[in-house]
Amino acid sequence: MTTPRVKASEITYQFVDGFAKTPVLHEAHEYVKMYKCILQAGKTITLSLHSDRFEVFAFVRGSGAIILPHQAYAIPESESSYFIPNFDEERVDLHAGSDLEFVLYETLHTEADKLAFHDTHMWLPYFRTQSQLFRYDQACKGPHTESYLVIPSRELGRVLMGITISVGEGTDEKGHPSVHQWNYMLPGTEITCEVDGEAFAMADGDFSFIYGGLDHSHIAAPGKICNYIWFEWFVDPKSVTGHLIPQEYGKNK
Repeated sequence: MTTPRVKASEITYQFVDGFAKTPVLHEAHEYVKMYKCILQAGKTITLSLHSDRFEVFAFVRGSGAIILPHQAYAIPESESSYFIPNFDEERVDLHAGSDLEFVLYETLHTEADKLAFHDTHMWLPYFRTQSQLFRYDQACKGPHTESYLVIPSRELGRVLMGITISVGEGTDEKGHPSVHQWNYMLPGTEITCEVDGEAFAMADGDFSFIYGGLDHSHIAAPGKICNYIWFEWFVDPKSVTGHLIPQEYGKNK
């Protein structure tokens, strides 16, 4: 099985009033969609938000500001940052100080997600820079590899998300059948990936998708950087709630 992936050089942008939003790997899964976006320097847009899905913004290059009616967040150029709106409950404007690149993740808010979210969830809106994230460790990662959580497990329905950072090493992981995984390579990355025995190179701005259950690794050669965002989604909705779930959501998707 060939691993679904997209090189940064393959992504095209069509700008309308200084903003471009390009779908990436949309064929990978019916419930989870990704977009690579650029807002040009000096431009401001009002984000188009929705009540029926989780929307997670990962700002990966450039600077700007997120402006809500009663608060604002500065997007620094020095590190990645992450924003989750409170669905479409309030207006959110996005301003680019310099050309602002970000990845938008959208997941449909299923009945299982609604039940789990009602029971326990992150406080929204949520904004964190990379340096504000919770650090953790994991046996499948190298001894000098840093791991950070953006979204803890079961705090945003079936979504969890984090970052891996290292030099000259990375992650070598047995397949996890409970979740599918989407990856985005952050600036400076130059690694070799292997998924279910298939090896390929990935670098800054590349995307990949790993089906749940497949063994996979992301390893940098000595002196090279491994720095990527992983975004995971629980295959079985019963993984995130103990409530009774309508039968149509009990099937693996």
